[in-house]
Amino acid sequence: MTATYWKTKSAATTQRWLQAPEILQDMLVVSVLGTQSIRASKDTLALYKHRGRVIKDLSDYLQRPAKQTPALLVASMTSILEQEVHLSPTSGFSVHLNAARKIVESYGDLKQCLSMPSMPRNMLFMFVQTDVLSATMSPTDGLGSHRTKAQHGYMEAFEDFEDKALDSPFPCPLPLFDSLISINNLRTVSQPRRDHASTEWKDEYLSIIDRLQSFDALEWSCNLLCLPETRDDVSSSPLTGLPAVNDRATLAASYQAAAMIYLIESARSQNQLKKAHVLEISIPLTASALQQLQKHLLHLYETYPHRKPIAEQPALWRFMLWPLMIYAYMITMLGQGSHPNSLLLGGRSTAGTLYGELREIGKLVGSLSIMDGANNLEHIAGKGGPVTWDKAFAQDFVIYL
Repeated sequence: MTATYWKTKSAATTQRWLQAPEILQDMLVVSVLGTQSIRASKDTLALYKHRGRVIKDLSDYLQRPAKQTPALLVASMTSILEQEVHLSPTSGFSVHLNAARKIVESYGDLKQCLSMPSMPRNMLFMFVQTDVLSATMSPTDGLGSHRTKAQHGYMEAFEDFEDKALDSPFPCPLPLFDSLISINNLRTVSQPRRDHASTEWKDEYLSIIDRLQSFDALEWSCNLLCLPETRDDVSSSPLTGLPAVNDRATLAASYQAAAMIYLIESARSQNQLKKAHVLEISIPLTASALQQLQKHLLHLYETYPHRKPIAEQPALWRFMLWPLMIYAYMITMLGQGSHPNSLLLGGRSTAGTLYGELREIGKLVGSLSIMDGANNLEHIAGKGGPVTWDKAFAQDFVIYL
């Protein structure tokens, strides 16, 4: 299928799409634009140009008047933006960096991100990632020609927010951690472009790395996972800087980040993290690390319902396990490759075993999540009116595709 086909197909369904309930509109935007953005094409240049158009369309959609951006669309935005940012330094197409910036800026001023819910707030790191990656371009290419006062303002806001993030148990260090890894990997594969980075920028970059490495991820994740009995009363929580959790998506994102950090720390404790260059990290899912994680997760599974309504618990667990499933899938697909970024340790058979174990855990909580989600949607629909994201979140349930 060509890019033209999908663009025509999308246009043909626009009127019917606008008549659908808001929640379905958003799901269709995510699926259609997501499909367009990754559609294979023999004409590489045409594909890149089409990806740019998709990004512009999505940006325009987000700026519609009186439109509340749903969590799913924000998540899709983050994903597509990340694709664009990662593509640009290696392809040399500056249009993608400019499109990425336009999307991020549609969320408003950078400093306003500090008071947003967790998902939009994490777009702060996409601001930083976009600007940081622009330093890999030549001074006259892409965003490299726009390293102005505004960009330094982004870095200042980032430093202020980073201090708050690293001082509190909150789902912000992980996006930063992942971005730094991605940035460094791209600099490694784009060696000629690395020479264009200014001394000033390198100092800022190394400062971020130093502060990140001093962050106690294990303590942060344990505090987050093993919340005290007083968690319902945020004011009495001994955890300083912990914001009030008034939407379940925030708490779910916290669990997702904590699960990933626990996995990283499990590997680190066994000296299995390989640092080839600064933060170029390989995260092997060894059998022992998985057993540790599985034991910890099962313990939480048994104790968590006593702290919160059981109806909420499956959704959080689904979020918590999802990134682990992705890593297991990556391991399975990578096989026994010797690439420095390979996540595999032990061969395809070991990867299959690890994936199988994670799959069993996922099936256990996934079935509960699906049933819980169906019940919640029926309850919402029974009240009449369109099914919207606000109503779904009001039922303390997070919907996933």
